Amino acid sequence: MTDKGAPSMWTSKHTDAVDAIKTAVTDSPVLRYYDVDEEATIECDSSEVGLGARLLQDGQPVSFASRALTPTEGGMRK
Repeated sequence: MTDKGAPSMWTSKHTDAVDAIKTAVTDSPVLRYYDVDEEATIECDSSEVGLGARLLQDGQPVSFASRALTPTEGGMRK
């Protein structure tokens, strides 16, 4: 969908996926409070243009972090 002139084919499958994402990020609780007595898990990911991480407890997110890489760090390569 980012290529100029490429045919765009939006179907009900796409609408359902967007609706599922909206529901997932708006249902309570989006984030839970950190419990110092509970085990925590950190999940990290990266790509050529950015970094991301989340802190989980009992499978629920406590915190999110992300940022784009600078050109010096490898982001925005042409």
